[in-house]
Amino acid sequence: RQSRTYVDFTLKQWRDVSQFNIGIGYTEFPATIALQFSNRPPNGLNLYLLVAPVAEEHYQVRQAIFDQARENAALFKYCRPSLSAKWTYLYKLPLLTSRDFDDAAIDDLTPIIENKWQHFLAEILPRLNEKLMAIDFNKTR
Repeated sequence: RQSRTYVDFTLKQWRDVSQFNIGIGYTEFPATIALQFSNRPPNGLNLYLLVAPVAEEHYQVRQAIFDQARENAALFKYCRPSLSAKWTYLYKLPLLTSRDFDDAAIDDLTPIIENKWQHFLAEILPRLNEKLMAIDFNKTR
């Protein structure tokens, strides 16, 4: 999904896991988990990892993903305390805050975003992915 406010995307590796592709609510792809850039100036630019709604018969898959995030709360920062009926944030990375927008030009903001994005790609995303790929969906049946 792409709009002026949101850009949603998944990892190629997640597309190979059937349980990560049963979400409903996206028009372009059926992702159960996705990354999302949320741009809401002047409030900020954030990167989220979220779990999407699923059909009732797949609820246990969604619950297993959420449980893995809650069990690893130190890594899944800002994970919601409970699983909502629709989209639930499992992770949040603030890229820009409202203060960053004050009197800033794009040339001032780009290095801030780039540094945080590179750190996320190198350090955080591999660890998030490792935990997500370790979910044993056979236990959820």
